[in-house]
Amino acid sequence: MGKEAFSKIKLLKIWEILKQDSDENNPLTTNQIIDKLAASGIGCDRRTLYQDITALNSYGYEVVCKTTIMCWIEILTCLNFAFL
Repeated sequence: MGKEAFSKIKLLKIWEILKQDSDENNPLTTNQIIDKLAASGIGCDRRTLYQDITALNSYGYEVVCKTTIMCWIEILTCLNFAFL
């Protein structure tokens, strides 16, 4: 699989994980997301995950990130999203 195709699948998998396993009351940490990706055979590090979340937000998929004073993502919450 080419690098571009892999990146697209990874973005979809991140969205799927957030949609299925998180909400405002049950957020996921970055480590939990990375572990869930790894369980699906998809490697990812924190820096790449941040970039992927930024990409999802830029494409209109609303992913809310709460940061701490130390500037890392503490929790990620997936808000409701309707596919058109």
